[in-house]
Amino acid sequence: MNRFLLEIAVDDEVLMERVTGRRVHIPTNRTYHTKFNPPKVEGRDDITGEPLEIREQDEPSFAKERIDEYHKYEEPW
Repeated sequence: MNRFLLEIAVDDEVLMERVTGRRVHIPTNRTYHTKFNPPKVEGRDDITGEPLEIREQDEPSFAKERIDEYHKYEEPW
């Protein structure tokens, strides 16, 4: 069996923009993005009108920490 590994190189700034722009309607897990898939009303779920939340892992400091960990441990040699 042949196995392949594909690495997709993405700039850290792009990753940060994608991760930190996510917003979630927690009860339904519907996700939005401030730039790429914004809700009709900023900060509100399109269906219920309830507030959207930023998950802890989408906070800038947490996302930066995850990216730094990748570079430290998982980046190809």
